[in-house]
Amino acid sequence: MLEPLANLAKSPEEIFVDTLDISPFMNKMKGFDHARAPDGLYQWIQPTHLSRGNVNISLWHLFTLPNGYKALKASVPTYIAKASGLSCLWKDRKQPGIIFQNSGGFTTLLSSHYNSLLFMSYFTYGYRGIANIYTGFTAVSQSAGPTQSQAQPSMLKRIQPNFAAAIKARRECGVKKMEELPEFEREYFETWSPFAPGYKL
Repeated sequence: MLEPLANLAKSPEEIFVDTLDISPFMNKMKGFDHARAPDGLYQWIQPTHLSRGNVNISLWHLFTLPNGYKALKASVPTYIAKASGLSCLWKDRKQPGIIFQNSGGFTTLLSSHYNSLLFMSYFTYGYRGIANIYTGFTAVSQSAGPTQSQAQPSMLKRIQPNFAAAIKARRECGVKKMEELPEFEREYFETWSPFAPGYKL
């Protein structure tokens, strides 16, 4: 009875669009704690979707926009581009992303301009008290196959802001055997579970 006449003439779809408010999502980008996740280069490490026992290492660049929001640039790993028959040029593999603040960490949302895939990652601050290591998981919006999960454990390692460290981190990128990782990193990937510790189905 109290609904405005203008709304009664609209379809449900029009009403939904009119009332859709994305400001709560955008507000989570405000007031980001940049001191806990400083701008700069990070190594992103995750088990590969294409070969068991291996991890992929690539670089992410986190930076602050003029409005104070946090953003990032990443790229589709070369081995995935090759396996998918896509261009391996960086300009074709680049992925823009945005970062949302959480109480104990942050969430990243990445997209790719040459396909419809979305990558969502959640990271918590400080793995085992190490301030420059962030752990969590990454979920992709499309399954890689019947034997692969769409969610995989992930790790971010902040690179020291100097040229030598950046070059070293770049040389470490690519596909590696899980056993080549330091023991404490390998342990995280080998013991990770999408459920709480001790959870039983």
